[in-house]
Order: sequence, then C-alpha cells, then structure tokens
Amino acid sequence: MKLLCLLTPEEVQKMGRLPLKAICGEFESDEWLPEFFKVNPVFVDFMHSIIGTKGSSLSSLSEAARHQKEGYLYIIDFRTSEGIMGNVPDEDIVGAFKVENGKVVENSYQRNDLYKVFTKNGLVKLPPPLAELLIEELKR
Repeated sequence: MKLLCLLTPEEVQKMGRLPLKAICGEFESDEWLPEFFKVNPVFVDFMHSIIGTKGSSLSSLSEAARHQKEGYLYIIDFRTSEGIMGNVPDEDIVGAFKVENGKVVENSYQRNDLYKVFTKNGLVKLPPPLAELLIEELKR
C-alpha cells in the first residue's frame, strides 16, 4: 500500500504517528496514476473545513476580495496545467468564497465536489497561505 501525505517524514516522526486526517489517499496499484488513487474522505473534509473556517481571515484573500468587489473568489489548485489564470478544469477548482462590497462573506465557503485531490498533474497544491494553514492544522 502506498499512501500520500502532505507532511514530511520528519514532521510525522516528530508527531509520533501519521494521523488519518493527514493521509490524502492511497494507491490501489503499483502505478501512480489517478485511476488507481483512492482519496481519503477524512482528509478532504478536513481540508475543506480548514479552508472554510480559516481561509477568509487570510490577508491575500481579503486583498483579492477588495479588488473583485462582488461575486465569488475561487480557490484554484496551483497544480493546474495552464496556471491559475488559464483554462482551469473543474477538478482543479477547490471551492469558492462569496464576495460582497469588497469583503469575503464569513461562512460563505462552498466546496467543489468535482475537485480531485490527485490528478495527472499531481497531488493537491493549495495556494501558499492556505497550504501553510493546512499543514499547521495537520500538525496539531
């Protein structure tokens, strides 16, 4: 069995164990292909929970909301092949926050159920501030 995790071996060793919420998923074959990847729903729920509860407080999201003014602020996985300003497939859209009057609306995060943790472009790669938050929370 091959597991994928965002934590380094040193971080896991320091924790003394690998928590279930830190396991992104596992491969059901020796081939590292998306069709053989089985996602861990505990990780997915935890990731969306962290984004939804803590993401709106990030200065980078607040700044983006100020510029956008109204609508939705989408969280795009940085692994997407054309970049975050290119043609982004549904599987690389993590979720979205509602924006009103240039501010992120509290508790407005909506997860995208079509998002995939592992694709042909690799494992989840959240925008740096969100990735840092997620890793910090995984280590708790």
